[in-house]
This record gives sequence, C-alpha cells and structure tokens, in this order.
Amino acid sequence: MTDRSTRLGDQEVPVFQFDWKTGEAQPYRKTYNLVPGQSWWKAEITDKQFENYALDDDGNQIPVGALIAKQLIKEGAIFAVFTEMWAGKFVMVDHNLNCVSASSQAEEVLAEIKAANHNKLGGFPDVFAIHPDGTLSFREAKSIKAKDRLGQKQHEFANLLRSLFGPEVDLGVVEWDLP
Repeated sequence: MTDRSTRLGDQEVPVFQFDWKTGEAQPYRKTYNLVPGQSWWKAEITDKQFENYALDDDGNQIPVGALIAKQLIKEGAIFAVFTEMWAGKFVMVDHNLNCVSASSQAEEVLAEIKAANHNKLGGFPDVFAIHPDGTLSFREAKSIKAKDRLGQKQHEFANLLRSLFGPEVDLGVVEWDLP
C-alpha cells in the first residue's frame, strides 16, 4: 500500500506511488469540451497547449487520472472518474476514457459540495470515486519529475471535503513518473 504520508489540508493523507511513466509532450486534448458519451480519444486537439500524458500498459499516452480511476475500480470502487475543470466547465471521464454523467450518488455528492462552496468546484481533486460502503475517495495526482506540488486551493478543498463527509472521505495523493 503506502508507508508515506503528506499533509493535504489540515491532516496527513497517504501517498500512493506508481511507476507510471510519462510520454513525450503531446498537443493537449480539450477534455473540458467533452459531453457524456464522447471518448477522450475524440476530443479536439490544440497545438497551443501541450501535456505530458502517462503511458498505459500498451504504450498509449493517456491522462494519469484514468490510470488512477482504473486502480480505484480494481480496489472495489463502483464509480471512478478523473475530472477536468476549465472556464467553469466540470467534466468527468471514466477509466475507459469515456466522458460520463454523474451517477445519482455522485450527483448528490457534487450538489452537497456546491451548496457548501458557493456553487464552485475550483480545487476539486483530480480523481473521484465512490465505493459500495459509501466511502468517497478523492486523489490528487502529482508527477515527481515535473515537481508538481499541492496548491492552496487543493488544501482548502480537502478541508471542505472533510467537513462535509467526515469519516466517509478517503483522501490521498498519487505520485507518478518516479525517477
């Protein structure tokens, strides 16, 4: 599992490490423009932005959030997505790289968060999952080689999640692209 932890908000959370590697920089896929039912592979591409995606087992370059969601599904989650937020648009994509609508339970969770946060989702974690027992997992993805760090909005959002969901919330950080 993990033997490390880091502070996220006001508490320590586990750090999960995966040896997923990053591929060469690719033109950015506009995930934020996807609608439910569309594949991430079909997202519009822009040459004005670039992204370093993770390499899956077949060598495809995909968002690391898809790999994290897949891991959470393997661990028993019944719903797991990576999220993208841009210009007020909030999009969820599952581990199969399909844009999805929120399940009824996920919709309730999102509504509760919005109600407590002035209808805003800024700082929402990279990955969100729901487990059969009602546990809500949230993961922040951090590339070690890119020296990616947690920001203030992420710390504040973690505290908000704890205040709303208490012991039902499972927060963690996923480190990838290890040296």
